[in-house]
Amino acid sequence: MFNKKSLLVLSIAFAVILAGTGTAIAADHTEVVNATDSFLKDVHKQGFYTISPQEVNTQRKVRPNLFLLDVRTPSEVENGKIPGATAVRLSDLAQNLDKLPDNKDATMYVYCKAGTRGAYAVAVLHTLGYTEAYNMSGGFLAWKDAGYPVE
Repeated sequence: MFNKKSLLVLSIAFAVILAGTGTAIAADHTEVVNATDSFLKDVHKQGFYTISPQEVNTQRKVRPNLFLLDVRTPSEVENGKIPGATAVRLSDLAQNLDKLPDNKDATMYVYCKAGTRGAYAVAVLHTLGYTEAYNMSGGFLAWKDAGYPVE
């Protein structure tokens, strides 16, 4: 599906995202390639690591400690977010790893405005070892369109 050149480009893209505005990456090239390869092998089996807004709404009602990550910009978040979500702009993710769960097996639902940045964030989170990170399909727009609560 992906050749070595594509994997290298993808790995470098992840490294750039993780590096943010100058944060050093502890993993060497081999670790990044291996993590990326692992993610790509499982992505189809996991439905591209997506979850519907309906399922997120159901899960947040029955799992009070569910971690919701909003990767939109601060100005987008000012217009509302899912109650209880932690807001960390995608480009600031590497500088805010302390805001993420310590348990890398914790379930984490990620969203952005419409789904693209959330997908990037999920790829980065899986590369960092988070095994249960999922992107909410349709993002915050789909959440609002469904009439779910906003704070």
